[in-house]
Amino acid sequence: MGAWQKIGNVMVGMGLLVAEEMENSNPKAVLALAEQKRREASAIYLKQLGDAAGFAKSLADQVIKNVNQIDANRLRIKQLIAAVAATQAKSEALIATGDKAKIVEGNQLKLAAVGDQQKASALASATKQLVEHLDDNKAQAAASEATYQQRKREFEGWDRMTSEKINEFRDLLGETQMQEAQAVLAKQASPLNFDPNDALNSGMENLKHRKSSAEGAVRVASESIQSNPYLVSQAEQEARDAAALAEFEREFAAEATPKA
Repeated sequence: MGAWQKIGNVMVGMGLLVAEEMENSNPKAVLALAEQKRREASAIYLKQLGDAAGFAKSLADQVIKNVNQIDANRLRIKQLIAAVAATQAKSEALIATGDKAKIVEGNQLKLAAVGDQQKASALASATKQLVEHLDDNKAQAAASEATYQQRKREFEGWDRMTSEKINEFRDLLGETQMQEAQAVLAKQASPLNFDPNDALNSGMENLKHRKSSAEGAVRVASESIQSNPYLVSQAEQEARDAAALAEFEREFAAEATPKA
């Protein structure tokens, strides 16, 4: 595996991770991206569909053109054949008179008949080729039209499926957001959010911490009393005050606790 391929695999992996993260954290972005990709894919598909339709039409137009050309050639060949026959008959009649002038005129008509005959032959050969290729042209036009119709059905099916999936995603996103909003409102209105036990438990933990701190302050004050009588007396008084306040706070908390 080459270095560029390894880098490409890493980039693809990162892209998949980013896409997965976006799907989980920002579904609105997923919806917007899906709609954008649908528009881009539709533009490409419609361009290809237009090319297929144009090619099918060109083949169908060519078939019509060839049919009209064959009909026109057949008519012209008939006219030339009739003209050759008439010219030859007139030429033979003039030559049969034995008159030199008429014989000259008859020979000139005979040459004209030969020229018309050659034109008719060349036109008949070209027309025969058109007829021989006509079936192939019709088959190609039919196959091209069938391909266009198949691609059209594929696009319509893909577009319908994609549209339904996007609408389903949009509806689900809206329903999810509504449910989440209702859940938030329901949670806010729930008596559990106003349960005094939660506040009391938290308060009691705080009081216990304060009591422990006060008791520690008493110990520190009593142990340092010999070093400075004034300070010891003041620290002891402050510790006693803190302990007394802690007792009252516990009493108040107990009174506020709902009795079973």
